Amino acid sequence: MRCSHRRIGLAVVVLVFQAFLATADDPVPPLTGPQDPPDPPSLPAAHKSWFQRHFVRPTWDEALQECRTPQDICRIVARCVADRVETIDRWYPAQETWRRGRGDCEDFAICVQELCHQLGMETAIRLYYPTDLGEGHAVVVGRTYGRLWMSSMGSYEEVASEDDVARKVARMIGCRPEKMWSRSLAHADVEHLLARTHGLEVGQRGRTTGMHGE
Repeated sequence: MRCSHRRIGLAVVVLVFQAFLATADDPVPPLTGPQDPPDPPSLPAAHKSWFQRHFVRPTWDEALQECRTPQDICRIVARCVADRVETIDRWYPAQETWRRGRGDCEDFAICVQELCHQLGMETAIRLYYPTDLGEGHAVVVGRTYGRLWMSSMGSYEEVASEDDVARKVARMIGCRPEKMWSRSLAHADVEHLLARTHGLEVGQRGRTTGMHGE
């Protein structure tokens, strides 16, 4: 009798969950066996249910459909890529990082830059290193509709100038701006570097590190 009650209780939970998913525009087919269900068809962001928009990780193409502004791009990168400090610092193409779902600061930066590029917004990845060979940091800097902005680990912040960016990064890595050197990489520069090798070793004079906030 107890087993019967458990089966009934489980059946009720399944029915409630299927009823919740039925609020989406397209019906979700019931599972027919122990194998994983097929991936649901891609839907434009406007036609997705609340559950799908907030709890289902979008594909790269779906992320492009959902984004219109730099704020949108930074928000979805921060949601879909987890901070992961790597013992060997390598650069990965944006879609590889998206598939893995994790990365450090330059992986976040490459994802933001690539999404911006595909939506017609040009940006630069700025690499900052302290002169004492300590850990560096990578951010994205762009100008959209006349507003200068930066993104660190998927954040979005409007800034007054390039010097303002340098001051903020200096606080992040714990050094003075005048004790820091930097390099700027346009999208074409990053493409060229990634084309030479899938994983690019960085940090001959130091390595970048994942960090959130200031």
